[in-house]
Amino acid sequence: MPVLISLFATLTSGLLLWAILYGKVQRDARRRRRLFEVTQLHGLSKHSKDVSQQNVQSVEQALRELEAMRRAKGRLTLRMRLRFAGHSGDLRSHYIRWGVTALITSILIGFLSVGIIVQFLTFILMISVVPRVFLNYQTNRRMKQIHRDLPNALDIVVRGLRSGLSLNDCLKLAASELKDPLRGEFARLLNDLSIGLSMEEAVHRFANRIPSQEVNFLAIVVSLQARTGGNLTEGLGNLAKILRDRELLHGKIRAMSSEGRTSAWIIGIIPPAVGGMNILLAPSTIAPLIETPLGNIIVLSSVIWMAIGVFVMTAMINIEV
Repeated sequence: MPVLISLFATLTSGLLLWAILYGKVQRDARRRRRLFEVTQLHGLSKHSKDVSQQNVQSVEQALRELEAMRRAKGRLTLRMRLRFAGHSGDLRSHYIRWGVTALITSILIGFLSVGIIVQFLTFILMISVVPRVFLNYQTNRRMKQIHRDLPNALDIVVRGLRSGLSLNDCLKLAASELKDPLRGEFARLLNDLSIGLSMEEAVHRFANRIPSQEVNFLAIVVSLQARTGGNLTEGLGNLAKILRDRELLHGKIRAMSSEGRTSAWIIGIIPPAVGGMNILLAPSTIAPLIETPLGNIIVLSSVIWMAIGVFVMTAMINIEV
């Protein structure tokens, strides 16, 4: 038994170390690819002879700021995530709501005579995992809506600029034509402009509120235009085309990986579903796993290996565009 435990701990540590290193390599590769895409968006080249040294330095500074914003996206506070998901951002009400939900759920589970350990695990699950999953679901849903409407919003701005309107008037026109949640974000952008912020500062605040690469691209286009000059209409038009192409490619990738995602869902759902059925229909068969130390070790080991498997499958089927 000690040998098996040592072997299990060694394998688990090795897999976790591999996952951390693999994630770092992937993040570095994505960072280099995004910087290349933004550079190509503005027609920049190492061999361009008609770009002044001052403009090149301004572009490099803007790209560094874009990378800093990208890194800041991973450090979004819970309050910011709640606001982006459409909530008020009140942490106290958030904790109280999910604490009461977890308590009621664990009490209802206790009526099934499954033991105090299962009640405790249910409470921990409902207060730590379920709120995060629900918040991620709401965030992803709003993000999809923003990605769907952002190219249309850019088209409205481009047509307004070509007709002679100012950028502020074009943003107001786009906000009146859009649907939530992008309409609300554009309204906040216009509010920032109305209190005296520059267009560059307002767009950067707009990008900081939305954890999205597409919105980051919009911020960098406006930032480059403000620092180096150029045709904003052409830049926004090219950005709208790139966003549509990215969305189309993302849809193709999702269609190609649909089989893997379905398999991951089925494989991940079967063990807890079977365990729940055993608890309801034949509690005596599941009791040794809960009431004995060896059974607890088996359950814990199974959960850890299941989590590792889900993580690996998720990393395999989640392909960033």
